[in-house]
Amino acid sequence: MSGAFSTGLLEGYNTMDALAGLAFGIIVVNVIRSLDIKESGAVAKNTIKAGVFSSLLMALIYVLVAVVGAQSRGVFPVAANGGETFAIVSEYYFGKPGQIILALIFAVACLKTAIGLVTSCGETFEKIFPNGPSYRVWAVIFSLLSFLIANVGLDAIIAYSLPVLMFLYPLAVT
Repeated sequence: MSGAFSTGLLEGYNTMDALAGLAFGIIVVNVIRSLDIKESGAVAKNTIKAGVFSSLLMALIYVLVAVVGAQSRGVFPVAANGGETFAIVSEYYFGKPGQIILALIFAVACLKTAIGLVTSCGETFEKIFPNGPSYRVWAVIFSLLSFLIANVGLDAIIAYSLPVLMFLYPLAVT
């Protein structure tokens, strides 16, 4: 396959992990502070520990996803997106139960991410607009907006989000 690295890099952008990580950083710092760790050096040290731990887990997940992708390359036709690939592979190896398990894994993973993003965005917008809506209202707004966006389909979300992500990622990592 030609251009696999650049394709993987661009497709990796679509996961929004780096941008979500920045938003989750707010939650991590708040949780650390809620544990009565107030000194900025100690907060930073614990934040780094949490970041290294979560990065190692994410790296393990991505390595395993790469292994599954590499092993299935000659067996299955190329799918339109990663979601379809996972569905095809899980059905092949595990049948209908595999698809149910995959759906549950995706639901839990997406729910965890959605809760984290809604929480951090709600808290951030409440701080940005102190005289505006409460955290609860912001959380409802972001939840409803996410619900609407999620129903346009994965391919459409990727197509619409890629230009925005190409703009935001360099700003976020510098």
